[in-house]
Amino acid sequence: MKLATIVIKLEKSGSNVRLERVTPAETMFLVADHHTNAGGDPIVSLEELEDESKLNASSEKLRLALKYGTKRINKFFPGRIPNLPSSFAEAREAGVSIEAPQERLLTVSNG
Repeated sequence: MKLATIVIKLEKSGSNVRLERVTPAETMFLVADHHTNAGGDPIVSLEELEDESKLNASSEKLRLALKYGTKRINKFFPGRIPNLPSSFAEAREAGVSIEAPQERLLTVSNG
């Protein structure tokens, strides 16, 4: 699985974050999660790395679930062996056309 270092814009005002060793699947999720607030494709820069991850689709889904939440990732990439993007271009294109699922915070009412 390909890896890259990316800089992603979290919102239109320009809050940027640098992430290293990001896969195409993680890129797709991040683009889907941030493109609305960023006003389009939130990837500011993407530099592919020479080395590659040895993860398969199932282990990549597990890694992302641990990082971003199981419910969100299971909704975004359904199935035990999900169909993940194989390139960063594919991930970015697909990511801007969908929304990442949001987790609602629980609120307690005192009534």
